[in-house]
Amino acid sequence: MDDPLLSAVINYDHLKVKHNDIIKQVEEKDWNNFTKYELEFENKALPINSDTLIEWINQCQEDSSDFRFKHFIYDLHLIRNNYAYQIRSPALVNESTFTHDFLASFIKFIAPKYIKGWDTEQSVSAKDERGVDKRPDVIGKLFYNNIFNEVFFIEVSYSPFHYNPMDHAIGDHTKLRKLGKNALDRNYRKNRKHPVFLIHLYSEYLYVYFMDLKYYPIVRKVLLYTIHIPLYKNTPTDEIQKFLDIMWKMKLMLDGIIQIYEQSEKDVDLEAIFRNFNIFETFSTPRNPKK
Repeated sequence: MDDPLLSAVINYDHLKVKHNDIIKQVEEKDWNNFTKYELEFENKALPINSDTLIEWINQCQEDSSDFRFKHFIYDLHLIRNNYAYQIRSPALVNESTFTHDFLASFIKFIAPKYIKGWDTEQSVSAKDERGVDKRPDVIGKLFYNNIFNEVFFIEVSYSPFHYNPMDHAIGDHTKLRKLGKNALDRNYRKNRKHPVFLIHLYSEYLYVYFMDLKYYPIVRKVLLYTIHIPLYKNTPTDEIQKFLDIMWKMKLMLDGIIQIYEQSEKDVDLEAIFRNFNIFETFSTPRNPKK
């Protein structure tokens, strides 16, 4: 029997239900004293008034770019002032810690209107196209005409400070490629011919790829960006700005996919939507890792 009393844990509500005889043996005033707990800040007022709250809510509703940038920069500030990140500790900053500290904020910025499926969610494209169970760290998807359409996939390969991430990174890269191919095939069958994006984080870097079927049935896969993640206090401002510039372009590209679903395809020029991002140019592959 899993009874809190056996671990010397006294929970008044539990005793009332399971051990009423004990309740009766103690005077009510003693129980009141035992269960009374006063917080020293209990009477401190909320530091914002209703007018400020309404103003902030309206800023959110307006989808303000300034507001989004400030929110992300603040989250980045917390990382850049976090001791565990500044000493580059793989023990204190594991993959899960990094995912929650950085990736969650990053995704909210680039894909605010997308439905996000985290690491326990199965890819419907992998299931429909190959009958396999694939669960990336993040799936970005849209829901139109009662169908989930997968647009981007993300993998995080260990902590950014892991001593030897290469094997895991190569495995995650292969996983992303297969997920992208499955999503393209599924989208193509449903007459959705937009690109699919792959985002890979490892060793303090963020890699962004796109895949498409412009030369169907050949799948084209291109590296768009390789960017160092600004995790440190001494990171130069221009490096942070460069990172934000790429984030902004990624947001615009993902917004462009939403346009495709919100309009009839015959009215949408895919290359016109992405032309400003050089998405159809060829990029050299990264020196690290070898893929």
